[in-house]
Amino acid sequence: MSEKVVRNKEDFVFVQNNQFISDEALKTKPIGYYKDAWNRLKKNKVSLASFFILAFLFFMVIFAPLFNGYSVSDRNVRLKQLPAKIQGLEKIGIFNGTKVIQSFNRNEYKNLEENGIVKKVVEKEQNSFPVYYFTVDYYAYVDYQNTYGEKAALILTASEFNALNPELIVKYETINQTVYRIDEAEFNKIPDSIEVDYIIEDSGLYRFTQEEWEKIASLELIAETSESIMYQTNVKYFQYLGYKEGETPYYWFGSDLEGRDLFTVLWTGARISLMVAFAVALTNIAIGIVIGAISGYYGGVIDLLIERFTEVLSGIPFMAVLTLMVLRFGNGFGVIVVAFTLTGWIGIASLTRTQFYRYKNREYVLASRTLGASDFRIMSRHIFPNAAGTLITSVVLIVPAIIFTESTYSYLGIINYGDIDSVGRLLSIGQTNMIESPHLLLYPAIFISILMLAFNLFGNGLRDAFNPSLRGVDE
Repeated sequence: MSEKVVRNKEDFVFVQNNQFISDEALKTKPIGYYKDAWNRLKKNKVSLASFFILAFLFFMVIFAPLFNGYSVSDRNVRLKQLPAKIQGLEKIGIFNGTKVIQSFNRNEYKNLEENGIVKKVVEKEQNSFPVYYFTVDYYAYVDYQNTYGEKAALILTASEFNALNPELIVKYETINQTVYRIDEAEFNKIPDSIEVDYIIEDSGLYRFTQEEWEKIASLELIAETSESIMYQTNVKYFQYLGYKEGETPYYWFGSDLEGRDLFTVLWTGARISLMVAFAVALTNIAIGIVIGAISGYYGGVIDLLIERFTEVLSGIPFMAVLTLMVLRFGNGFGVIVVAFTLTGWIGIASLTRTQFYRYKNREYVLASRTLGASDFRIMSRHIFPNAAGTLITSVVLIVPAIIFTESTYSYLGIINYGDIDSVGRLLSIGQTNMIESPHLLLYPAIFISILMLAFNLFGNGLRDAFNPSLRGVDE
């Protein structure tokens, strides 16, 4: 047996009795959840680059239509399908407004060659016949055709003719002509598929000649008619539009089928697409979070009823909902948002429900409930902040999905905003005319591709940044 050792109280003394002992201060700053997520996001160079690309696109969507002086309502069918032309870049051979025209007759464009409009001619053989490809300055070509072409003459009233600078007149003759005038409301009833020439008078009325009116006579528009002596006048067209001799307009992305500036039309259409996407996303988030929070927090019968309701609602085809609402209420902005919202909130609600189920029985929630906190306070102050990271990443990925869906149905012609062509509608028009005018398809396709790619890369980076399992992990 071991010997028992007895110690007296006096044998024990305090070590460092006269010194104050404390924990060492933290040498690094504490990092919260969101700060840690931001640090991880900054390390993801691809996502960060995508963020800056999105910021640039949003800036362009807001301000780009103001850059070059055109508006969506500025249209001139005589200047339709012009290729891209940009100041400065034209001098180095790119964006110089040239276009290739195919012909089987070399002499057909002899006058253009003599006037320096034809830049290059390539002869090829097709089915044992020669085919000529003329590379022309298309802006000069359009000016020439609208000055000397068979259908170039303008039908002007006496006052309009007298107001012309005589130096602009190439030739003219007086004719007895019936003219038709309609207001803007009637003009907007003319479908885009009908190409018709007109003049906007100082009074704001749209004037049509007899020949042009016959193209839209079947629409039975309400018009004022008058019989008067008119002046059929050929003018130096670009100078008639207000440009100096030798100058041309500049369409940075070219012009569309109605003679509008495609640069302005594209960014304006992108604006409506993004407005729809964010309006739908915010509405779905608000509805989905509220319903999902109630379902996940209370559970039981409430959860059961909500789940059965969402199952029935999710079984309704979205195309059927959208088509019926458009047919019944038209293509208004609010109608499109409501159609996307009817079933769009279900995914957010399901995700929110899962997160509330996950956190509602945690210790800090039980402690808060024990101290008398209300259900609303527990849901808004203790559960929702912890679920916010997962919800944020899902929301970012919802926006590109809505943009893609809206563009798809615009492409199919189900969604049509009237005077404003969304990106999907521009893609549809461009696809129809891609052989003759490839720029009509090229620029909308580039925009939607970059937008979708940037949104998805940024959303993936945000998802990784807010992933709780990666907290504190150095990549």
